Amino acid sequence: MRAVRIWALHGFKKFLKRIDFWALIVAAAYFTFAGLTSKRYEELIPIIVALLGLLAVSQFRNRGDVVDEVKTWNRERTDLFSFKFPQRYLDAQSNVSHSYFYTGATMRRTITNMHEHLTRILEHRGSVQILLPNPSNERLLGIIAETHPTKDAQGIKADIENALRLAQELEPGKGAVKIRTIDFVPHIGINAMDVDLPDALIMVQMYEFKGKSERAPIFLLDRDDKEWFKHFKEQIDRLWNSGTDYPPTM
Repeated sequence: MRAVRIWALHGFKKFLKRIDFWALIVAAAYFTFAGLTSKRYEELIPIIVALLGLLAVSQFRNRGDVVDEVKTWNRERTDLFSFKFPQRYLDAQSNVSHSYFYTGATMRRTITNMHEHLTRILEHRGSVQILLPNPSNERLLGIIAETHPTKDAQGIKADIENALRLAQELEPGKGAVKIRTIDFVPHIGINAMDVDLPDALIMVQMYEFKGKSERAPIFLLDRDDKEWFKHFKEQIDRLWNSGTDYPPTM
């Protein structure tokens, strides 16, 4: 029900952004009708002036939209990528309220940085999904360590176990905390927020080999990215379905 309200609010905001367009249609319809039925044309002069003014405002706004589109077209092909976490991603952390998905190598920083936001999601009857490498798979930990810029296998294991412990300590409230592990090397890190809502955002971090700083490139996807957003959303589903519930049931 909450998701329906969010979608309805999103639609209303889109309507408000184009309210001048709808006002022009109504005014034009009235002007046409009045022109056909009224014999006192001087009464239509204020309406004509108002209509022209509204048209000027609409054209000014549309010009701004066109300028923004041109800026997008002219950007460099690699402007999508970043060497650090984009500010938009950091802002989205403070706004996420419905669902959150994470997969990556250890979740060492994210589980701490997101704790407040994960709690808010759960208080709002949302869901949290966390997918991490199996800390009991020594061979897997060794492979991950071979590509990690700073950690050995024991460090990787400790970070994963700590993240899993903190995830288990989250108070589900009226929401749901779901944790799974995988027995293969994660080649990308994914943070996905509110993926079923209009403001959905997916951050993808490519795991380069022994990078000297933040592993890169990092890029964001939202619903405007259409096929690529759908591609990574489906990737999330496949990754999650490949995991095993944690802790494992005996």
